[in-house]
Amino acid sequence: MVTNPIYLGDEGGELLNESGYDFEDITYDRYKTLFTPGGAVKGKEKLFPPKTVRYVQYRDGSKGLIPQILDYLLSARKNTRKKIKYKTIHTRDGELEGLYDSDKNIIKVDGEVITINKESIIDIKDTYNEFEQKVLDGLQQAFKVTANSLYGQLGAKTSDIYYKEIAASTTAVGRERLIIAKNFAIDTTNYPQKMDSGETIYLKNKITYGDTDSIFVEFQCLDGKGDKLIGRDARKRSIELAIYTEKKIQKNILRAPQNLEYEKTFDPFILLSKKRYVGNLYEHDPDKYKRKSMGIVLKRRDNAPIVKVIYGGIIDRIMKEKDIRPAIVFLKKSLRKLIKDYYPMKTLIVTKTLSSFYKDPDRIAHKVLADRIGERDPGNKPQINDRIPYVYIQTAKSVKLQGDRIENPQFIKEHNLKPDYEFYITNQIMKPVSQIFALCLDELPGFTKNITEFNNKYNVYLAKGKSENDSIKYMLECKRKEAAKILFRDILRILENKRENNTLITDYFINH
Repeated sequence: MVTNPIYLGDEGGELLNESGYDFEDITYDRYKTLFTPGGAVKGKEKLFPPKTVRYVQYRDGSKGLIPQILDYLLSARKNTRKKIKYKTIHTRDGELEGLYDSDKNIIKVDGEVITINKESIIDIKDTYNEFEQKVLDGLQQAFKVTANSLYGQLGAKTSDIYYKEIAASTTAVGRERLIIAKNFAIDTTNYPQKMDSGETIYLKNKITYGDTDSIFVEFQCLDGKGDKLIGRDARKRSIELAIYTEKKIQKNILRAPQNLEYEKTFDPFILLSKKRYVGNLYEHDPDKYKRKSMGIVLKRRDNAPIVKVIYGGIIDRIMKEKDIRPAIVFLKKSLRKLIKDYYPMKTLIVTKTLSSFYKDPDRIAHKVLADRIGERDPGNKPQINDRIPYVYIQTAKSVKLQGDRIENPQFIKEHNLKPDYEFYITNQIMKPVSQIFALCLDELPGFTKNITEFNNKYNVYLAKGKSENDSIKYMLECKRKEAAKILFRDILRILENKRENNTLITDYFINH
């Protein structure tokens, strides 16, 4: 990074060239953090002009210390990820170990490509067993985290290698390269396809999701007649198009060490919001998948298991049937089973760790319970770092504090207390479940409004000066609330009738 002003500007560039150096200017936006009178973060204000930083590159290709470290970490991660997929092939001529391509019948061993005669193959096995693959996966994740941490250290004021300009430039270049990839993917001229008739058409792809370091592309997968491919054929074609995109961008647009590579294909794919999704993940084999999720309740530990039972069941049915109707039936059956005591108490237990200090201990539910247990039985008082299990119980309406609404599972059994099913439904199950169905609100049985009314909420919020991200969140939240009304009103009505001691004839029945 150039800091001496004599090497900046056009004249500075000429001096660098004369001295035998190449250089590149990176421009990034600057922001000022805004605070409320109370000191809370209010937002950000863009500053003008943006800042431009000049970086020097040796013409012999040698690199500075930080690039060398990053090169090592990223190269080590790449090689480790490859090892997870290694196959050991026993043939009549011996044993080979490396990356195997069954379509081309070749194996890469230490950079050398070897063609194998299929008739000579005795058996093919994974080189590393499941445990070893998990160890390798943990190692590649460690390399990734370490590389990301180095970038984080560059932007941290308390770091010994704090270089804000380098961190900001890295973000700016990454964003620019993703825009390049996005523009390439949606440019129809990059995807010609010859039809059976001899006509050439150009595929229309869509960007469904963009992150800080990746984009998700929905490729238009057509057969030779122009009909939409589905199932395995669509996955196979999508993988081919993704690899084609990787090679084209890498060859014609990016330069080393910048790299854009195909990683995965999802089918089906549920995208809830940024960094929150679930789907069946395929890599290069259109027949082999694993379930992959990020940022959803299946990953969280602060919910009762019943949430995962119901939420996971809904996801399973949508993934398997590719239809929301079986998932809706499952949801309604599960809710009725829940309020009829069909699920064991262990599915309602939440556990939290008891810390040594709380700023406001009377408002920390499991801390209040721990103190109550200690008063009842001093010899078994929970200790610091103990996991405190508890279940929400039915209480009088006057009871408001969370700590008074939970109890120890054993105490509940001994005193015949009743779980508060309404709490679990409204506070743990309803929101994540309705977020799924909000994505297809207009397909829900019982939806009678105009879906355009909800889609327009995005534009209304945007017109108020809100960001695109906030506008999307607002629209999705409006849809979620409407989905919640449709899906949960019947069960909530039953619970309300129970509270008021009103029994309907339908309350006696339960679907199995």
